[in-house]
Amino acid sequence: GNASFQPEGTTDTVGVFTQNEFIWNERLTVLAGARVDFQKTTPGDQVPTDVEVEDQGSAATLALHYQATDQWALFGSASYTERLPVVDELYDSRSTGGADQISAETLEKEESRNIEVGVAFSQDDIFGTGDQLSFKTVAFKNNLDNLIARNSAGVAGDPVVVNIGEAYIQGVELEAAYESETLFGSLAYTNMDGENESDPTSLNPNLEDRIPANTLVLSLGTRIPTADLELGWTGTYYESKSRVTAGMAGINTIDTPDELIHDVYAAWTPDEGAFADLTVRLGVTNVTDEDYRTHLQGDNVRRAGQSINLSVSRTF
Repeated sequence: GNASFQPEGTTDTVGVFTQNEFIWNERLTVLAGARVDFQKTTPGDQVPTDVEVEDQGSAATLALHYQATDQWALFGSASYTERLPVVDELYDSRSTGGADQISAETLEKEESRNIEVGVAFSQDDIFGTGDQLSFKTVAFKNNLDNLIARNSAGVAGDPVVVNIGEAYIQGVELEAAYESETLFGSLAYTNMDGENESDPTSLNPNLEDRIPANTLVLSLGTRIPTADLELGWTGTYYESKSRVTAGMAGINTIDTPDELIHDVYAAWTPDEGAFADLTVRLGVTNVTDEDYRTHLQGDNVRRAGQSINLSVSRTF
């Protein structure tokens, strides 16, 4: 049947792409690629418009990876991407902050110019034979024209989805990992921000309604070879953040508090005997049964509470 809360439509896409990789002196890798998509989107019978949208989008990228030493590597990329709007963005006519018009006749494709640079390190035999330590740092910036975004201005009659003329999103990602026979762990941190450069006085001038909260994920674990057992814990921390929406009742600020979620697991994988190649895994997510949501989720939406999962698998 038809879903009253989501527009129906069909998208037909034909894509053509090419890619080439060049390696010089076993140190420098150059990757270049390009793609063109031809797209036609047609609304379903329940959508209150018969406007079909035909457009094409292109993308090109150039990426470099230089292995400076056996341990250190530098990498970066530059790309240009055109993103074509999807069915929901073209034909949604739900009332959102007083905006109740379909966007199909006015929505432009989104253009993005992206730069990414990073450094990576990997070293074996750090504290003992066979262990490995690695980390990677990446910084990026995406300059966007005609950013496709849900209309939060609260002006009746305006399209539900609009284009933001100029904006940028930038951020830093950090990753680190350690692996040995009996101990392992990883750390990941993501920090992002942005700005609506076309309308710095908008309700969300720093794209608070599009950018997720900063996140830190730490995983620690141990292996007990004599028992064929692996134990692990993951803690995920979400930083507090706020965004603004506008509805019939006026402007509303949605505050998302910071949150720390714990997950644990135990896995038994014998390597000999009748149960060889069998894995029994017991996991508990959201151990403390926190009532929470992530920053970009709706105010009435909640993530799953405590969940206990048991799985048995076998490798043949």
